[in-house]
Order: sequence, then C-alpha cells, then structure tokens
Amino acid sequence: MAKFYKFDSGLTLLYETNKINKSTDIDISFNCGARCDGALPGLSHFCEHMFFSGTDKLSKEQVMKRYFDFIKTNAYTSFDNVLFTGSIITSKLRDYLSVVQDMICNSTFTKQAVEDEKEIVIQEIACEVDKHFVHASRLIRYTLYNLEYFKHGILGSKESVNKITSKDVKNYVKKYFVKNNCVISICTPLSFNKTKQIVKKYFNDIMPSNNLKPLPYLKDKLTMQDSVEVFTKEIDKNFFAISFMLPRKGPDLRYRVQLGVICNMIDDITDGLTKILRVDNNLIYYMDADYDINFENSYIYIITEVGKENIKPCLDVISTYIKNLLKDGFSKQQFEKELYKNEYYNQTKVVSPHEIKSNLERYRHYGRFVSDKEIDRLVQTFALDEINQTMREIFNSAKIQVFSYGNATKKDVYTIKQIQKKFN
Repeated sequence: MAKFYKFDSGLTLLYETNKINKSTDIDISFNCGARCDGALPGLSHFCEHMFFSGTDKLSKEQVMKRYFDFIKTNAYTSFDNVLFTGSIITSKLRDYLSVVQDMICNSTFTKQAVEDEKEIVIQEIACEVDKHFVHASRLIRYTLYNLEYFKHGILGSKESVNKITSKDVKNYVKKYFVKNNCVISICTPLSFNKTKQIVKKYFNDIMPSNNLKPLPYLKDKLTMQDSVEVFTKEIDKNFFAISFMLPRKGPDLRYRVQLGVICNMIDDITDGLTKILRVDNNLIYYMDADYDINFENSYIYIITEVGKENIKPCLDVISTYIKNLLKDGFSKQQFEKELYKNEYYNQTKVVSPHEIKSNLERYRHYGRFVSDKEIDRLVQTFALDEINQTMREIFNSAKIQVFSYGNATKKDVYTIKQIQKKFN
C-alpha cells in the first residue's frame, strides 16, 4: 500500500510495498536541477559529477567503486532535479543511504578536483554537438515555456563550465542538497515503519538542512501565445514541430488520461500521415506525436524530421488531417483499437519494483497515489463522444506554436496567420 510521509525536517518519503521479489528500488531526489543553474548553465550537472570526485577519507576511485558496487546504481541530472537511483539488495539499504549521505556531506570539492572534472564535462558536451534531435527537443521546450534553462540545456556550454569554481560548487550543494529539499521514493519488501526508521537513522538524522523552501515541481507556465520560432543550424535537415497548447483543468486524472488516449490515437494516425508525406519526393524522414502536462497547462505536439523544402507541404497535410478530425472525430474503429491495445498491454505487462517505485512520483501531480491499474480501469470507462469532445476542445481553443530547427529560414515556414487560416 502506497504511503506518503513527511519528517519534521521536511524530508519527504514516498513508499510502496514490493510484493514481487526481495529487492529494493530507491530514488533519492533533490529538487534543483538545471532550472537552478542561474548564471552558470551546467552547474547542477557539474555538482552531480563532483559528488564522485572524492571525500575527506576516500579517493575518487574509492568513491566510484563503493557507489557502483551496489550493482545497479546511477545518478543523473534533469531540468527539475538531481537524482541518485538504485536497485539494490534490501539488506544493503542502510549502506546505500549512508553512502549517498557521505558523498553529499563529505565530498571535498577541491580546486584541483574541480579543474579535473571540467575536462570530463567539456568532453561530454563535445559528444553532444551532433545530437540534433536532442537539441531540437530542448529548444521546443524553450519556445513553449520561454525559460532560459531549456535553452542552455543540462550540460551548459564549454564557456559556462570553465567559469565554475570550487566555491560555486560548495555554495550550490550547501543551498540545495539538504533534507528539506529532498524526496525519497522507495519500493521495498520492508514494512513502512521499518523503512521509515532506516531512512530516519541513516539519512534524515545526518543530512543538513537550511531555510530553503521546497521548489515547485514541474510548475512552469507555457507561453500561451501563437508564434513561429525558427532556429537556424547548418545541417542538411530540419526538426519541425507544431504544438497545441491549452490551460489544464487542474490536477484531474481523468483529463490527463484522456490526453494520453487522444495522443496515442494521433500517433497511430501519423503512421498513415508518414506514408502520405513520403509518396512525393520523400517528404519526411520521421514523424511522431506526443503530449506533456504540468500543474497548470498541457500541450500536444506533432514533430517531424524533414527537408526545408517540404516544411510547408508537411504542414499542409497535418492541417488537413486535423480539420478532418475536427469535422468527423475519431472513428469507432480507431477508439476500439485503442481500448484493445490498452487492455492487451495491461494483461501482458511484466511489473517490476522499479515501475512501482516510478509510479510513486504521480503523488506530486495529484496529491495522491495513482497506480497503473487505476489508469487502465479508467481508460475502459471512456466513451467515444467524451474523447471526441475533449479532442475538439484542444484543437479549437489551443494556442499554436510552430518550431523549426535546422537549415530552414522563416521564408521556408508559414506565418502564424497563414497557419491559423489553414486550421479555420
């Protein structure tokens, strides 16, 4: 049974029982990430690296060996958090908490270690240069949210990383890596009370705290305006996307799942659109549909990989498809196929403690725990009319954001007025 518990210190524990095997899955998440980098893009990611650079008692090699000897462990930085994650033998839970606590509290962050780590991170940045889809996806979020940290990315730049000092690292860690800014999500065969005792003794009672107020989770606001954004890059193709943005109806599970169903059906149909667009002169290389949702807003987007001469024809096909969809709605056959797919997936899915632990994160969205089974049951209650009504609300009231990343210029893309005319 999933449980939520907040220690007096502010440390949050999200718990679920593992009834599958004897292992424990755990995430130790600090609510910071690239959104907190400020004037030094890449600082949060750099600090994550520095936790493995050595403590006052252990060398870098010893720290690395100790952490990764748990067999399946990792750490990473996102836009929203820095996370230590592990799938471990349950008897090692105390050790794992102690190791992470020691890395955070006792890493030395020497000037030499900082300079050594700069070479590694800058090398990592260099390896990202040609990952154009990654850059495009990041810039899509930048245009949607108009937040600088999406533009700079998680790694930052060679210039920003070179500016990082030992003092910057120490100040950042002191501010954000505290127990009152931490959420531990855990799926374990241990009882809730036993788990709480272990977390308290080996983490909560030792970690520092400060007056930092918990940062909001995924509470960014969409720009909510129609626009066309073109990022020119000397590559031989373009990543072209059209997004439909709209205010969300609060933390409503039913609405969120409806968005998922709608997007899945659009994604199926894009397979057909792909064939249409490839008939004449190989118009596109790739097409996908997806959605995102946060506390206040949501959006659905269709993204393609396309030559600049085919951006407008591609948009013509998409706009025609959406106009017909608004007129006719999803068909009964399309809807029944989606319900069948969901039922099939539910019956054949192999559940793991890792997936159960990941589901705990839904607490942040809804203020309660939501399981995969609850979502699966909810999907089966939808009616075709309800889905079509939500779909029409989305496409009739949404703001349109068009995005291109590649060798296209603004003349290769329709203006917002031309686009709006095509959808009316």
